[in-house]
Amino acid sequence: MPCIVPPPIAVEATVTVSRDGSPRFHAHGASAGFISSDGDLHFNCFQHPIVVAFRIETPGLMFQGHGNESLSFADDAAKGRPTTLPPKQHQFPIGVQHLGPQRIWFVYNNDWDCGVGDNRPRCRTSAYGLNLVSARHRVQADPIIQNGGSKIY
Repeated sequence: MPCIVPPPIAVEATVTVSRDGSPRFHAHGASAGFISSDGDLHFNCFQHPIVVAFRIETPGLMFQGHGNESLSFADDAAKGRPTTLPPKQHQFPIGVQHLGPQRIWFVYNNDWDCGVGDNRPRCRTSAYGLNLVSARHRVQADPIIQNGGSKIY
């Protein structure tokens, strides 16, 4: 995917889930260049933190819990599946913020050094998951994040 300049400070998408349980992401405007329909986040074109917001449009479906348990993450997509986001994870400095059961937002640091702090590109691609629940079942979206690395000042 070609880089889009200038990058936005925030991106957002709505999430719908079909009857077969497949999540789809719908990004509009400037966000469309950074969030694909399968939820992949394309942040490799810039080197700064970004605000990400998701809203569920499927009735009866909501984010799991009221904190970090609604998101899973793995620093290196090649080395493991996402697990529930722990407190104080380096890529998510303020954790997951809830604006009700169907809306979340978070700040993503966009580091590509796996948290080491030297800005060397070890983890160019991370993996994340949205943990969604309804009265009947659990749904998980399992897309990736293409990291860009943060500038060292």
